[in-house]
Amino acid sequence: MNTVIGVPYWASLIGISAISIGFNLLGGLKAAITADVIQGVTMILISLGIIIQSMISVGGFEKIFTIPVEDGRMNFFNFTGDATVRVDTTSAWLGQLFMSLSIFGCQQNFVQRYLSMSTFKEVRRTLMSNIPVVIVLFCLAWIVGMGVYSVYAVCDPMKAGYINKMDEILPFFVEDKFAYLPGVLGIFMASLFNGALSLNVSNLNSLATVTWEDFLSHLPRFKGINDKQQLNVIKFIGSIYGVVVMGVGFSVGLLSGVIESSMLMTSATSGPLLGVFLLAMLVPIANWKGAACGMIVSHIITLWITFGSLTVSKEVVLLPTTIDGCTNDTFSSGITKPTKSWLLANTPLEVESEFPYFDTTTQTPAPATLDFPENIYSVSYMYYSLIGTFLTVAVGTLVSVLTSHADDAYDRKLLHPLAYHCSKIFPGKERRYITNPDIRPKDVESPDSNGNSTKKSPLEELERDNLGFDTVSEQSGVTVVSIDPIPPKLDRPEVYRKHDTEATDH
Repeated sequence: MNTVIGVPYWASLIGISAISIGFNLLGGLKAAITADVIQGVTMILISLGIIIQSMISVGGFEKIFTIPVEDGRMNFFNFTGDATVRVDTTSAWLGQLFMSLSIFGCQQNFVQRYLSMSTFKEVRRTLMSNIPVVIVLFCLAWIVGMGVYSVYAVCDPMKAGYINKMDEILPFFVEDKFAYLPGVLGIFMASLFNGALSLNVSNLNSLATVTWEDFLSHLPRFKGINDKQQLNVIKFIGSIYGVVVMGVGFSVGLLSGVIESSMLMTSATSGPLLGVFLLAMLVPIANWKGAACGMIVSHIITLWITFGSLTVSKEVVLLPTTIDGCTNDTFSSGITKPTKSWLLANTPLEVESEFPYFDTTTQTPAPATLDFPENIYSVSYMYYSLIGTFLTVAVGTLVSVLTSHADDAYDRKLLHPLAYHCSKIFPGKERRYITNPDIRPKDVESPDSNGNSTKKSPLEELERDNLGFDTVSEQSGVTVVSIDPIPPKLDRPEVYRKHDTEATDH
């Protein structure tokens, strides 16, 4: 907004944060999903409009492809084999794969949308239908990028001083080439603003819900409060997170580009989250100690690498651009060169910064050979999600093995079927599984015929699913327990079922 309509960065940030907090206080998942749908349709229409305008400016649809090819911009398969390269084909594929798995499979704001559906079949159908939609959106983004480059191939607005960051090129294009259509710029900026707003509201609500469910609801102070009071607590937590996010937004504004900065933080934080889900799903002996240690260690290491990378000088070699084709008629008459924002003008980042990633001055290329830990810091940020995932699984598995106990029992339904069948083949101590652990009864005291108090498990209130294990021969070294407390370990695997226990009582 600063580039197009001159709104200061701090003003737009405070505005988005304030509106997000207001939306969070009002609540409403249906309204948020509806806004997301409208936002998506609007962005598709705007992308098509940008492509059409690019065709008109360069003289045909084929020029959108031929100009980038002639200038060497269409190298899709760039396998360098160097993990320190900022982005190549390998890092783009692997990094985006692990980030997407974490976002679509583990993040709270997506899980909330899945839970709003009536059946798991609908969730699966929605995710499968999302694949062609994502492909179309990516293709549109690529064609938009090629179209904008084709228009400014001989006159780079950034090199000419009309924009300060690469992220500003698309708003600049809309302001420049759609000046003859009143209202288009406003629709475009409203879509960007609405996109940031809806995403921020969704994240605030998710953060507040997770904080309540996993932490605050277990505190004695909040035991027994009604639903309305719970909702008020969640809204208050969301407001606090809104202020925190606003503070982080001011810090992000100091980085070289918003897109790269968001990708860096997403990659660094999505790996441990995906790793703990894979650990629980694929490792039969995983326990809470291993999951907690894996996530903590993984977060510490990935964030250490992330912030350490800011201290390493990285030479980012950009493809050459030119301003040889710039004339007085290249840009719209209403386009002027911007001045530096107040935030950047009053932040001393250009004088011998200790953090070269923040430095806007010319950087000295890093030496060819790097010592530890500089070689770790130089790894591309696209690999952070991959590193975080494998660290969580590795550390979690190791800690689970070291802290396992003979009486440990695991929820069979949370384990992937393939991992379960493989666990029966592997050697080692017997693994014991329990079904429906969330409804396991606790022993209750009941008086006997003599008036003495005895402990008894209310089996008559249970209806257990033994997952089809009807005979001992089918267990293959796995004991399925369906009562609590867990009985002593027998010489052979047993299936404890309701009718077995009743027969023993009689």
